[in-house]
Amino acid sequence: MDARFFYIIGAIYSLVLIAYVFIYPPKNFEEWFVFIGMCCIMTPFIGIPVWINMKKHPRI
Repeated sequence: MDARFFYIIGAIYSLVLIAYVFIYPPKNFEEWFVFIGMCCIMTPFIGIPVWINMKKHPRI
């Protein structure tokens, strides 16, 4: 697995989330809860490639 793979998926998913908010804005608490959950699903796609790069290129 390459780190770029996760970066590309994360970028596509974040664009989908931005489009989702503009097309179908959350109105009540349940819809905001679903949207925040969708944002939390995206977190590994940012964290995993950073972790892979830290393993490959340690700073110390």
